[in-house]
Amino acid sequence: MDTYILSGQGLETWQPGFTRHPTRYIQVSFSPSPPQSFSIQAQVVHNAVAPTGRFECSNALLNQIEDNQRRTVLNNLWGIPTDTPWRDRQGWTADNHLFMDTAVNNFGMESFYEQWIQSYRNTLGSDGSLPVIAPAPAGSSLPVNDPSWSGTFIFDIWVLYQQYGNPAFLTDNYLAAKQWMDLMASTIAATGYIYSGFSFGDWASPGSEANGATLLAAPEGSGITTPGVPLVTANGDLYQEARTLAGIAQTLGYSADAATYSALAGKIGQAFIATFFDPAANTYQTSVPAGYRQTSNLVPLYYGLVPAGHQTAVYENLIADIRARGNHLNTGAIGTKMLLPILTAHGDIDLAYAIATQTTYPSWGYWVSQGATTSWETWSHTGPQQSLDHAFLGTINDWLYHDLAGISPAAPGFAQILIRPAPPAGLDHAEASVDTVRGPVASSWQRAGNGLELTVEIPANTTAEVDVPVSDSGHVSSTSGARYLRTDGGYAIYTVSSGQHHFVSEQ
Repeated sequence: MDTYILSGQGLETWQPGFTRHPTRYIQVSFSPSPPQSFSIQAQVVHNAVAPTGRFECSNALLNQIEDNQRRTVLNNLWGIPTDTPWRDRQGWTADNHLFMDTAVNNFGMESFYEQWIQSYRNTLGSDGSLPVIAPAPAGSSLPVNDPSWSGTFIFDIWVLYQQYGNPAFLTDNYLAAKQWMDLMASTIAATGYIYSGFSFGDWASPGSEANGATLLAAPEGSGITTPGVPLVTANGDLYQEARTLAGIAQTLGYSADAATYSALAGKIGQAFIATFFDPAANTYQTSVPAGYRQTSNLVPLYYGLVPAGHQTAVYENLIADIRARGNHLNTGAIGTKMLLPILTAHGDIDLAYAIATQTTYPSWGYWVSQGATTSWETWSHTGPQQSLDHAFLGTINDWLYHDLAGISPAAPGFAQILIRPAPPAGLDHAEASVDTVRGPVASSWQRAGNGLELTVEIPANTTAEVDVPVSDSGHVSSTSGARYLRTDGGYAIYTVSSGQHHFVSEQ
């Protein structure tokens, strides 16, 4: 609490030093009596990152959800990316990784993340350990080396390299990433390549908020039955981190390291399937009472850890769970980021849209129905310790840019671009633009009668693949300069160079 006493000499400006507070209410008292008039204005404070992205569509709810997430990310940029501006105010690593796509889509983040990644790197222990918070609090007793938290260091430098094309994100941080992965490899070699240590898991899944506190998941074997699948998420993330590090090594020309980490990923993947996959039920689960959630099947689908011949059944079990819940999600922070992209990639854009536009618990629209102007830490708010300004569940923002509008880098730094929008039934229009390091990239589509019009903007010195939605019997017309390649999977695929291009798809 800050207390400020006015001097009574007209307009006054006051700003606290070395602290910050989220503001929902301000208490003002007058003595001995109120003045004839009074007004107060609060200032929003965050790092001076330029706005670089914009999204808009014909669904007002999605626009509000997107605006809420943008505001939440800004509120958590204070020298470091924080989890919430009011309680922890620390650099929880998984929180940042989960909302990193939102941040780089919407704001100029390269310098900000360059500084924070250095802080993250500087937390590396002499044995290769990484903490779950960066910068790490002095004397912290928090766990270390949780793959879903600590290991996001590897994911982050790869995401930033893809976004900005700056090789320093890889070269400056490769040794730290390698040391951590080597530590993990030696640790899991003794347990059959299964990570069995602590993990926060699929934090903040539906139901976990019911305790009214901040314990939003539980570790395996703890005896606490709050929902969570920490060993599935931790081992899935560790597998993908090994694969990603192999890709980083290959990019940097370290072919021997690339082979080593690719082989490690293979061992982790085999152990993952053997440990968690039930081939009869076509589900992945652990032994705790809440051993299956949508995230259980999402993780292997997202990371390619489903054995051949079982992909359809594993995916259909995910769909069946969603349908049984009335087209609602049942995911925590990790699974939520995966859910809508997986559905879209499998052609179920209408189901993804149904989940995205729900207004009953648990959903992003439920927050809005409760008056939210920011993203929440939990799917419902059951206690004063739960944050109303938390970005890690608001990752629907990524889907709006990458899938609904269809903008993604196809090569580091947007040297090549993929435009692949996925229009759902019931939505008439969507558009997004991103100011990349090479210039503005934009995608805008709208329904026109029984067809679809798509306009894209590609910056200079780049090329793009443009995938235009089309039915099997439909026809696409395009402006000059667009070269048709083929029709595949419901898309007419073109290549284009810089400039503005217009396509009309007749269904």
